[in-house]
Amino acid sequence: MRALGLGLLLSFAVVFSAGCGAPADGGSCDAASKGFVDCEIGGFKCQPGQYCGRNDVGAPLCTNGCLSDANCGCGQTCTTPAGQSVGVCSLPMKAPAGPSCGDGVCNGSETTKTCPADCVAPPPPPTNHCGDGVCSGSESEINCPADCPDVARCGRNCQSYDFFGCFAAGALQSCYDRCALATAAQELQFSNCAAISTTSCNVSCLGKLPQ
Repeated sequence: MRALGLGLLLSFAVVFSAGCGAPADGGSCDAASKGFVDCEIGGFKCQPGQYCGRNDVGAPLCTNGCLSDANCGCGQTCTTPAGQSVGVCSLPMKAPAGPSCGDGVCNGSETTKTCPADCVAPPPPPTNHCGDGVCSGSESEINCPADCPDVARCGRNCQSYDFFGCFAAGALQSCYDRCALATAAQELQFSNCAAISTTSCNVSCLGKLPQ
């Protein structure tokens, strides 16, 4: 009898404390009533996470577990393992959130244009760098042959022509001037051509240089 009285007192304390609060989810669920089931114990109810069972003598008794969602609190569901009749109240598992702009990770279909907050554009290449096709700054044919023509080599190949016997006056100087205007690629083409060709009176290699 004392045990039954203590159970009634605890149930009353739970109902009283729950009734003082607002809905647990801030919405339409009333935490003061959701999951509290009448167990015929002098008007008191079993608290959420319990169902109304019977003791050995058939008297009503609040028992841990659930038979349905009616025994569970706000936002909870009764999950019953296969082959069992009594389940447990638990919050439903949330699916993992997919990629979203602003989560700090550049993934999915995000790009620097669609989500600059997550996807950082690579820095632009430095100006006046070796390989940009322009011989500038401290670049030379020695430290950057990709951009800077070897003017001295080009001039030496100009001298392999018999300008005085085959060309008009001033043609040698014109070849030097064209070497000075040539890109690294043009100078290389001219020098390679002049190195393997019979250049005397042959204008084919000269055509590699700019006019």
